[in-house]
Amino acid sequence: MPRHDKPYSIFEPFGARPNGSFDETEEFVSTALPSRRRQRQTGLRFDLYSVDFWVDYKGTLKECNPDRFPNAWTDQGELRKLGTAPGLWIDSSWGLWSIGGNPTVQACLNVDPDQPDSAKQVSWGRQSFCRPRSRSGSMYVEAFRHHLRENGVRLLSSITWPRPVSIPITISRHLLDGAVMDAVIAFLHALDA
Repeated sequence: MPRHDKPYSIFEPFGARPNGSFDETEEFVSTALPSRRRQRQTGLRFDLYSVDFWVDYKGTLKECNPDRFPNAWTDQGELRKLGTAPGLWIDSSWGLWSIGGNPTVQACLNVDPDQPDSAKQVSWGRQSFCRPRSRSGSMYVEAFRHHLRENGVRLLSSITWPRPVSIPITISRHLLDGAVMDAVIAFLHALDA
């Protein structure tokens, strides 16, 4: 069996805050995982703990949001005691839920700031990263290699792969999706290298 193929039990606190908010905080993340005592009582054990909405909008994907994660969620001692590895969720391309505030990735967005109507041509009219463009793609590789190797992250979870507008719109939707998916496959190969 390939080394990546095994079932995992994942604790996912998305939307579990008392007010229903999914903007997780360091305090919430640190207290949401059931304690060892509670896990023994219930027979539950989690291999992975996925943290959502952790990223610094102005950062490089290596940094946590400084307002909600002031200590960069560096104290993972309790996770280690539980035998649980950290996981990170990231919107793979939407600038608002990722690093859209970082000036170095502006050229990678699929919306031309000088042409506001270009937003009508993309999924949900959202500013998203064109993953086939090198800078945003290389930032994802560099950052997630860092998290895997330096922070013990064992789960990377993401959604949304919008079509890039940088490729002429006259090209079929299938080919547009192909360029994005090729970039995603290249990203996964680079992480596993």
